Amino acid sequence: MSIEIKNLSYVHSLEGESFGIKDFNLVIEDGDFIGVVGPTGAGKTTFITHLNGLSSATSGEILVDGKNIYDKDYDLKSLRFKVGLGFQYSENQLFEETVLSDVKFGAINKLEHLDEVNNKDARKNKKYKEEIETKADKIARDTLSRIGLDESYYEKSPFLLSGGEKKKVAIAGILAMEPDYLVLDEPTSSLDIESKYEIFDILKNENQKGKTIIVVTHDIDMLSKYAKKILYIKDGRQFMYGDIREVFSKIYNSKIKEDFEVLPQTLILSDMLRNKGFNIEGTPLNEDEFAKLVLGQYV
Repeated sequence: MSIEIKNLSYVHSLEGESFGIKDFNLVIEDGDFIGVVGPTGAGKTTFITHLNGLSSATSGEILVDGKNIYDKDYDLKSLRFKVGLGFQYSENQLFEETVLSDVKFGAINKLEHLDEVNNKDARKNKKYKEEIETKADKIARDTLSRIGLDESYYEKSPFLLSGGEKKKVAIAGILAMEPDYLVLDEPTSSLDIESKYEIFDILKNENQKGKTIIVVTHDIDMLSKYAKKILYIKDGRQFMYGDIREVFSKIYNSKIKEDFEVLPQTLILSDMLRNKGFNIEGTPLNEDEFAKLVLGQYV
């Protein structure tokens, strides 16, 4: 499975060619964990909303598992179950009275859609709704358990939870639809450091189970610990894309100072120490790698 993006562009306004994104070409492979980074207003959110058809490109193609989502006969509803999209503000996705019913909603929709696609005549069965409810209830409970919310949360209002808990419930609502690709926009914004680790640990666990993760974030230091690849967007263009270490190395070694905002703190500290005369080599992406390089000066 993969998402192949070819010559993708989106124009906000044809007058003056106000591009949201322009000329994107990349392949998202099965099992990738991709961090989408770049300055505010660079086009990150615009890009990810194209992946499940929420936004429609002005030109170009998006092939999901080999099929172009812009073909006239393409089933966009199926796409949105395959490519699950989470918004920056959790409140925009939460709407049910309880946590359990909120997560069940996505599961019910997915199950009913599968029956529709498979041309099952199940809806004529008097017990159909009850059976769907039972299946969805189990999926929701299993999903909430996976993200670390136990039964004590099930009957709570999602709107009365903490910021981190709301994020978890919103993610659970998407996971309950069992997508192949999980796409999230700023899932750790406004969270404390402990909650950020909890969210990224959830994403790591899902990735290890085979799910492809694509996450827009300004938490570069979190990405440096979890992501496999980086897509760096600048001024609406695909500035760099590839292995996380290779991308950060290119930025770091190019000495483009304004791009230090998208570098891990360990690389910034390495640069500062090098300027002070320390022989710091390599590109440490996390604290452990940085500590080894610094301690190596004294061994």
